[in-house]
Amino acid sequence: MKLKLLFILLTISFNLKSQNQRFLYEYKSISDSLNRDKIESELMALDVSDRFSKFYSYDNFKYDSISKSNVDKGISDSNLKIKKSKNSYFIIKNYPDFSVLMISRIGQVKYNVKDDRTISWNISPENDVLGNFKIQKAETEFAGRKWTAWFTTEIPIQEGPYKFRGLPGLILKIHDSTNSHTLTLAGIRKLKSVYSKDDNFVFDFGTNQNVSQDKYKQILKEFRDDPNKSIRQTLSEMDEVNDNGKMVNKNDYLREREKRLKEEIKKSNNLLELDLIKK
Repeated sequence: MKLKLLFILLTISFNLKSQNQRFLYEYKSISDSLNRDKIESELMALDVSDRFSKFYSYDNFKYDSISKSNVDKGISDSNLKIKKSKNSYFIIKNYPDFSVLMISRIGQVKYNVKDDRTISWNISPENDVLGNFKIQKAETEFAGRKWTAWFTTEIPIQEGPYKFRGLPGLILKIHDSTNSHTLTLAGIRKLKSVYSKDDNFVFDFGTNQNVSQDKYKQILKEFRDDPNKSIRQTLSEMDEVNDNGKMVNKNDYLREREKRLKEEIKKSNNLLELDLIKK
């Protein structure tokens, strides 16, 4: 999918303490390493304030904003044309220490995953141009992949998409060595304010747990091995389940659900953080 440039990329003098900015990135990814012709594309947002940044799916933001408005107006969501993204996570970086927290949901549980890993960059003298910005190359290894980033000192903030940070300017483009994951700046927008970092609109339900990166990796593995584990326990006392308004046999429901999720998991073998599913 080709995305039109949403905002004109201008060379701007940024004052982070006086401006709230939203940087939109086009995220192209290949979920299934055995089907590299299937390239998915969506918009992700990096909102930067003077105290923290938030990185999240812009499609989910639009979906949830419209859905909430519809609920307030008593309108059904059945005709919503915006599709929810599978990238349903938040990345929060706190300033000035750049501590990283990923908020993700598995089943009914929202996990606050603290990531203490450092990112060490090898900055190259190689230069180029992206839009109206002069950019410089840098390389690193992170989360089981080798990455090449292009940053600009014309936007002098040590920020970037996802968990990437620590260069002497904003990362405008980054991709891994297999070109499975590419994030490219698509637009810039000034905001009146940035939503509170505690306002994670995708995750307004379920329990909440604080976990380490290693613990989250273990939980994700258990889910991929047995995606019905949590719901099986929840439905243990029931004989029938409400499936989209129709009551169905619980065992049939669980069997079909496991089959569907296992197929989805099988095709989701090329995560951005590859080391989450690799031994």
